[in-house]
Amino acid sequence: MEKHEMNQYSVLHYVSGSEGDDYYLNMDNAYLLAELKGLRDQNKIELTKARFTYSMTLIAMSVVGYCKNNKGNNKEDIDISSQVSKITTMVAPILIPMLESMSDLSIQPANA
Repeated sequence: MEKHEMNQYSVLHYVSGSEGDDYYLNMDNAYLLAELKGLRDQNKIELTKARFTYSMTLIAMSVVGYCKNNKGNNKEDIDISSQVSKITTMVAPILIPMLESMSDLSIQPANA
């Protein structure tokens, strides 16, 4: 974690390189670990980890794309890595509960 300047609440560190972008995900994130602590089923644990991993990576990729596409509109240089870290850390407390509640949704017929 220290190598990528992350703490217990950090989620993702983005590094842009000449050979491509790297995304470092903190699987020791306090919010993820809190959610996993209450689970007993190994399949549910793995599913939760996968949801966290893919969701956070997609969020980070979206932030990177947004920042790169809007650099010309802003007089200041955007620190993309900082934006990715900040936004993924902000989303972390609600991501897993939100994904869980969304998976339980169903469409009710209009006449019901």
